[in-house]
This record gives sequence, structure tokens and C-alpha cells, in this order.
Amino acid sequence: MRTLPTFQEGIHWSSAIQPGQYAAFLRDRDTSVPLTADVAIFDSLSEARAWGEEICARNARARCDIYDSDGLANDAVESIYNADVRGDYVGPKPARRRLYAGLAAVCVGIVLIAWDVHRDLLFLCGYIVGIKMVLVGGALAFQGALMLRDLR
Repeated sequence: MRTLPTFQEGIHWSSAIQPGQYAAFLRDRDTSVPLTADVAIFDSLSEARAWGEEICARNARARCDIYDSDGLANDAVESIYNADVRGDYVGPKPARRRLYAGLAAVCVGIVLIAWDVHRDLLFLCGYIVGIKMVLVGGALAFQGALMLRDLR
């Protein structure tokens, strides 16, 4: 394991990583704010995973995001959470939460649209907000359904 500052002496950490290596970032699990200004570089995914699990076991607020040699250009290869709170961020619980929240937003949006249409679009605000809620709620429900499907 090597620890590098995110940006030191004009050299970005991504230029120091070689193909086949992995970079680990420590972030706050809720806000994604970096907890340190350093990047840990590992030669294998198993080393990075073990280090991330160790850190997250000690600090329940931490999340360890592991990236491959492409860096932040792609999604994290793996995100590690504290075992006690992992179910709130990964698995069926957040997928169902997203699905149900999306369906609730769609229902509220439909009620707003129907209310404004019944009043001959007098207020128009209900119609506009309702359309937005249907679109955003539909996207959330779709994401939740896809997350649940991927878990099977």
C-alpha cells in the first residue's frame, strides 16, 4: 500500500497509479465528503478490500470507495460500508425505499394534475409540479425496480 496526497507538487494521483492497481478513498457515508486528503494505492483488489473493511469497522461514518486504474472516470469498483449500517445503503432495503418513494411521488403528481385539470388549469402550478413529480417519481421507481431486479 502506498499513500499519496490527492494532488502534490503539480502531480495528480491518477498519474502515479499503474494498470492493475486500485485506489481507495475514504469518504463520509452520507455526504460523500472526503475524510482525508490522501489516496491509498494497492496492488490488488483483495488488499484494498481488506484495508477498507478494517477502516470502516473502526469508523461507522466512513465509506471506502475503491477505484481501478481508470480512476474517477468510472464508477467505483466497490464501496465498503460498516457492517452495522451496510443494509441501509446496499441491498433490498434502499431499493424498496427508492421504489416506494418514486411510486408515492407519482401518485401525488397525478393527484395534482387531476386537481388542476378539474379546475380548468386555473392555477397551472399544480399541473407543472404534478408533471415534474410524475417524471421524477417514475425515474426513482424505475431505478428502485432495477436495483431489486439486480439483487435476484
